[in-house]
Amino acid sequence: MRISVLTGGLLLGLIVSTAQAASFSGNVMWTYQQSDRAGVVPETTLSSDLFADGTFKQIGWGVHVEGNTTPDARGPSALGAQAAAGVAMDTKGNGRMQVSEAFLSTPLLGGTLYGGLLDLTGFADTSDVANDETTQFLNNDLTNNTTIAFPDYDLSLVWSSERLTLILGNNAGLADSNGNYQALFKMSELRSGTFFLAETTVDTPLKPVRAGVWKRDLPDNGKTSWGAYLNTDQSLGGWDWNLRLGWAEESAQDAARFISVAGQKSWQRWTLGLGHATTVGSAPRRASDRQVSETYLRYTLNHHWHLSGDVQRIEQEKTTWVAGLRLLWQF
Repeated sequence: MRISVLTGGLLLGLIVSTAQAASFSGNVMWTYQQSDRAGVVPETTLSSDLFADGTFKQIGWGVHVEGNTTPDARGPSALGAQAAAGVAMDTKGNGRMQVSEAFLSTPLLGGTLYGGLLDLTGFADTSDVANDETTQFLNNDLTNNTTIAFPDYDLSLVWSSERLTLILGNNAGLADSNGNYQALFKMSELRSGTFFLAETTVDTPLKPVRAGVWKRDLPDNGKTSWGAYLNTDQSLGGWDWNLRLGWAEESAQDAARFISVAGQKSWQRWTLGLGHATTVGSAPRRASDRQVSETYLRYTLNHHWHLSGDVQRIEQEKTTWVAGLRLLWQF
């Protein structure tokens, strides 16, 4: 892992000095997928997460260590069918273990202020139904709204309360820096912009609806993209449902419009998930539309072990079917 000795030592010292008050959790996931599409080979991946958090002299802290094997460029993950694949990559494009998040937090003005290296998808556009690729949907399009141009593991400030979330970060995250931590702190013509997001929670006769707006100076083309979105979790007919809607200014990015509906139902040790997502491509950029449907069935063996079967239909110029298995160990 390419991270400075000083930074690594500070993180280690912080964890050790607060070990008695810290909490630890994590998971390891094995995934196998195969496709009916010619040229797409069967793929096996292994990924893991370790979370640690605690309080040091009334200042909260958190660290997220993440790892995965190197994804196969010929496998289903290259089609977006495996959201957990390739999130931790080195500068040569190989899988690795990495510090994906390292931050401090403190109460402020009725909410909480977070600062440091953050996964911004954990603060906005969240869902209890379609947000976790380890236990829910595997496809990227059923994990977050594709029109929101989130930076990947970004140096950011986040203020979050019950009704409002504000995010201000760099326009280039860790993945935009080819996994190079030092590049996060370097400024250039295309890396001097910002990412801003504001999300508010609005009460409705049913359950609350989250509405947000965002803007990002894109690091790869120097253009500015912006958009708006809605997100809500509801319960109906014994199912838990999620609805996402998204719109983005389409001259700067491929995803212009988005809608997804996902539902899950649990009984005894079983959980069934059904989801469909549509991304309308940018006309100026001649980006093609994409349709994704996914079904998973998860069985909880015990408190630590889960086994899932998964089928996806991906339509983007061609129609591709992907089937797979997941074995998850949580602790």
